[in-house]
Amino acid sequence: MHISSKGENTKKNENSIINDAKAAIERVLRDLDGINWGFKNLSRTSADPSAPDISISLRTRFGSFKVLVTVKSSGEPRFLMQFAGAVGLSKIKGYRVFVASFISERGRALCKEFGLGYIDFAGNAYLNIGGILIERTGCRNSKKEKRALKMAFTKKSTRLLRIMFVQRAREWTVMELSKEAGVSLGQVSNIIIRLAGNGYLTKARGKIFLARPGDVLDAWTAVYRLEDHSRTGYYCPIKERGAILDRLRKAGKVSWALTLGAAASLVAPAVRSTDVYIYVEGGKDKLIKLLDLEPVEFGGNVYLVEPLDDGVLMGARTVDGIRIVSDLQLYLDLFNYPMRGREQAEVVRERLLNV
Repeated sequence: MHISSKGENTKKNENSIINDAKAAIERVLRDLDGINWGFKNLSRTSADPSAPDISISLRTRFGSFKVLVTVKSSGEPRFLMQFAGAVGLSKIKGYRVFVASFISERGRALCKEFGLGYIDFAGNAYLNIGGILIERTGCRNSKKEKRALKMAFTKKSTRLLRIMFVQRAREWTVMELSKEAGVSLGQVSNIIIRLAGNGYLTKARGKIFLARPGDVLDAWTAVYRLEDHSRTGYYCPIKERGAILDRLRKAGKVSWALTLGAAASLVAPAVRSTDVYIYVEGGKDKLIKLLDLEPVEFGGNVYLVEPLDDGVLMGARTVDGIRIVSDLQLYLDLFNYPMRGREQAEVVRERLLNV
């Protein structure tokens, strides 16, 4: 019986990934007319992260070109940025292509930004060489992508992002973020590494700042859903929303804040909405009594939402005597809301968030 050593197993895994990469490359190239190519496996002679694993001789009607492929087990943005930096310093000549089993939308954008080609095993690809442009998107490895995004947007990490989003021009230290967010120094350090690895934060000379707020918003909305919070529908006999708001002005010290259309109508009106959604932390019974609410299974006109994360109410403020969520939270809630929420969200983004 032969027992494989750790080195033998590692080599087998590497060969398997290389073979999978070649199959992914063939799927991209084989349907193109007038193009011939040949593979050559290369042996790595250094720990250079940009060292190619495969050389491709690409022959087209525009000429012959050398394509150098580096295969990685992970296509996380932090590895892509390391690869791009190493390519910039490399003396090896050729069109550089990054291949991994999964490359996120953010990672694909980074490749294009750095002038790199990319191919992933799901079928997404971008090659721009010698008059040939290949771009394939929309092939999703949804489980891996969602898992990666959820790792980036945990409760603790979004607490940091909320603070930094409001003060986008500020440069932070780990100590400042820890104190402001109420998160331990060790957790903040780990979160910063993860978020910086995804390209959302930049850390230089001990200072941390939000690098790409627009990208942060786009990625956050991919995993955030209002329905993840606990909500209950109620019938309110008060038909006029203005009258409901008048009652809410008398709510006193209850921790609550409007969201969705009712909140948007006070700061960036664009779409008519009749339902009233209210985040509430404690004091729920007081709001029920104040608004004469009766719980219903269907057809409610007032919804009380108990947030799973108290960060939801961070940045809530008072407008015309009414508590509403922050502009950031309002955008997140609206974006995936079915009743013209996306349309209203874009108005909030343009008028209030400016990203």
